[in-house]
Amino acid sequence: MNPMNPTETFLHTSYIQLAQSNPEDFFTRINDFAVISCTGEDAKSFLQGQISADMEKVSASKATLACCLNLKGRAISSFIVLLVAQDQFNLIVPKNVAEKTLSALKTYAIFSKVKLEIASKRYQFLGLAATDREDSPIHDLGFNTEQLQQPYDALQFESQFIIRLPGASKRYLWLGEESLLASKIQKLTNHLLELNENFWQGCEILAKEIYIDAISSEQIIPNILNYAELGGISFDKGCYKGQEVVARLHYRGESKEHMQVAYTVWDAEPATLQNGSIITSPDRKTIGRVLKSVSFKPHELLIIMTLKKDYTGPIQVDNNQFEKLHFL
Repeated sequence: MNPMNPTETFLHTSYIQLAQSNPEDFFTRINDFAVISCTGEDAKSFLQGQISADMEKVSASKATLACCLNLKGRAISSFIVLLVAQDQFNLIVPKNVAEKTLSALKTYAIFSKVKLEIASKRYQFLGLAATDREDSPIHDLGFNTEQLQQPYDALQFESQFIIRLPGASKRYLWLGEESLLASKIQKLTNHLLELNENFWQGCEILAKEIYIDAISSEQIIPNILNYAELGGISFDKGCYKGQEVVARLHYRGESKEHMQVAYTVWDAEPATLQNGSIITSPDRKTIGRVLKSVSFKPHELLIIMTLKKDYTGPIQVDNNQFEKLHFL
């Protein structure tokens, strides 16, 4: 048998090991994001009254996770908010829900001195995963990741941005105009493993990093996700759209679901579940929803889902029953 190359070795590492650390540095080209630009002298105060995170905590060195909610407290979308310049913020949002998010925000923008639009610049998004190796090629890319210790710590250099992502492993979102990143990508391909988006999404699931996109839009109250512990929901900043529902659920402890990550073996084809699929018990009672699933090892499925807190039995999704779930 021929020995596995570094990529194959990495792809065959167990999910639990991946959750703890990445044995190799790698990068991924990410195509799922768009940018909504929010500019104007009222940009900060406008967003403070419209999204779930506390804009007072956003700075040149700190981005934030946030949601745009409807009046019933359900998330239209979620995104990363990044300070670009004075009175200018970028919302890094799933591409398939960008227009819907823009429309929801514009409904209230007529009362503020603010301009909202899908950014005209062509942005490139890269996912980076780094180890603590002193000889890591990532150290030669022109920025110092030692400044990025906590989730959503941010760094700007040469009109590019690096954002630390949540999770035990060191992962970063790097964005900039395509023309600026072209030479950087060439350098990356010469020195780092390039892995596909499917693999990156697996790392997102392990880190419990999930974004509300078009499929799950207006289906989920964000309290059942991990957004509060990541700073994506503020319960004390004052009023914003959907805040009353979210706050009541938080203070009364009424949420009956929570987010779970699980691993299971599955022989079916295709080896992933449809995002947004309803999860039921064997007696067909609804107990949750699939947020995302990936398979980057044969017959092994990684799922991030919402699930009723008191449920411990087998689950069914699209007529497929899973008897054994290994929760991570």
